[in-house]
Amino acid sequence: MLYDEESFVNSLTDFVISSLNKENSFLNNIGYRIIQDIVDTINKENNFESQGLKNVTKFLITLSEKNTKVIYSNLSTLITFYDSEFYIVRNTLSELIVNIIINILCRYDNIDEESKENYLKIKENFLKILFERIYDKSSFCRSKTLQLFLR
Repeated sequence: MLYDEESFVNSLTDFVISSLNKENSFLNNIGYRIIQDIVDTINKENNFESQGLKNVTKFLITLSEKNTKVIYSNLSTLITFYDSEFYIVRNTLSELIVNIIINILCRYDNIDEESKENYLKIKENFLKILFERIYDKSSFCRSKTLQLFLR
């Protein structure tokens, strides 16, 4: 449904967030499974319709804005987006990384010094990854990366 109808983006985002906040492991697994299925579909498909791809990327960005920790915990599967032929997917991953930096790694409230040092190292690595995106083959990706650095 997400690929065909943009109106499902917010509803699916809210469902995934609420399922991940439940103590029920079945519901919790559904939320992670939806994210995993979306990532798998993007990585396997080579002929997306542009609206379906936009809906999926909008879902991931909205999810990262509402619950960044979910994206952070799934980053190992999302990092494959940089290998995608679709520039919108590569831009989405860059935006997700920026949301992680802003919403998690730049927040030092109530953390100890060791955690703060780890956050700084991770943030530095993410910034290096974003810096490499300046050399993307798509001028649109390069431009988007510079815009994200401004954020």
